[in-house]
Amino acid sequence: MVERALTGAHLTLTMALAAACAPDAWRSDPGFNRWADRVAHECHPRTIGGAPVGDRFSQPAFLDLTSRAYHRRIEVKQYADSVDSFYPGDNRAALECIVAKLPPTVGPR
Repeated sequence: MVERALTGAHLTLTMALAAACAPDAWRSDPGFNRWADRVAHECHPRTIGGAPVGDRFSQPAFLDLTSRAYHRRIEVKQYADSVDSFYPGDNRAALECIVAKLPPTVGPR
């Protein structure tokens, strides 16, 4: 029963993330890409859900969530809570590293 509830919760979260994607979320964004490369390097060897931070940037859900935080489309707490829900584990050190590297403001792309 618990497993079914967790599966349902993950499915709901996945669907919510997919539905919430910004229309331009898949466009190239050189500023974000440079920042993500820097985060992957400087936050190594910290992990998200047991995988190195840099490896998570190849996953669409993580990429979308992190892009939303970078562009200030979601609050930092919402970002951290979403990452923790989607990638269970001790993510605190990695999230602190990522959030510390968010730029103060980001111009329109």
